[in-house]
This record gives sequence, structure tokens and C-alpha cells, in this order.
Amino acid sequence: GGGGWCSVVGGGRPRFCSSRARRALLAGFADTLRVFVVTDSLWRLLLRVSYRAQLAYWLIRRPRERSAHVAVWCDGQILVVRNSYRALTAMPAGGLKRGEAPAEGASRELREEVGISVAVAQLRPAGVFVSRQQFKEDQAHVFELELESQPEVEVDGREVVSARFEAPDSLPTEGCCEILRCYLDERGK
Repeated sequence: GGGGWCSVVGGGRPRFCSSRARRALLAGFADTLRVFVVTDSLWRLLLRVSYRAQLAYWLIRRPRERSAHVAVWCDGQILVVRNSYRALTAMPAGGLKRGEAPAEGASRELREEVGISVAVAQLRPAGVFVSRQQFKEDQAHVFELELESQPEVEVDGREVVSARFEAPDSLPTEGCCEILRCYLDERGK
């Protein structure tokens, strides 16, 4: 079998490899890729199971929580995400850590969920909304971020499985989380 140029892992000089060596390298890469796909699938399964357990806990305890949500706007469209563990469209969001300021939590969640890094000063407070969805009371601090161009959005494929910019009037009423609906209703007034 013929040979060809192969690069050395670690950025070394390319060297001549046999077809068998190239096939072995590609097979190893394919195996590694399969492990990542299985790992992501396992993560999504664990997130769905833990979310259902959390719902059961909330049903019994009825906790009060604080969260931060970010409405990212660009050209009249809002960035919405889909989580692997629930079938609702939402803004990038998450619970606040103990002692964390809402704007700091919003900046952190935006970076963790969609890979957008912004300074806290760039976020404008848009309001605090109270949600009683999913057996808990959530005091949701919503912040706005207006961008001139759509950023490169990166999702982990585990917790967040998709992110896209949508026109607010094209979002389904039933398929949106309560905080997103309340925020859009308040903004539309």
C-alpha cells in the first residue's frame, strides 16, 4: 500500500506514513469521537434524571430561589436556548451562587451556557420577575445585552443542546419558560 504525509501529534514535523498507519490513526480518532458522543449522551441522561429528582424535591419543599437570566438582542432578535433536560425555550440563565450578585451570575451563566463573555457593566437590568413554575418560587433577575452583530455561540451539547436568535413573535407561547414570556410581555408594553 502507498504512503502519505501524516502530521505528528503535538505539532511536530510531518513525516511519511504508510496507509496502514493512517488507517490506525483515523480509527483511533473515530474511537475517541465515539467516546465523546457516548459521554455527551450519558451526561444528557444524567441531567434529565437529576432534573426530575429536583422537581420531586421542589414539589415537597417548595423552595425560594434566585436566578439570573440574560436577554441577548441583535437586530430585533433574541437569543434563546434549549436545555437537554426540559422541553422549553428559555434565555441563557441559571441559579445564583450563595453571595453572588445577580449581574455577576448573569455574566457567568452567559459564558457557561453559550460561550459569550461580557463585562458585568455591559448588562442592563431589565427587571425582576417572580415565577412559581415547577413547584418553586424563583426570583428571576433579568438583564439585557444589545449586540451589533451576532456572536459565535458555543453550546456544550450536554446541558444546553441548542442556541439561536429568534424574532420574539415567532416563539411559541406554550413552548417558552414563564420568565421568558413575562419578560417579552413586559418589554412589548
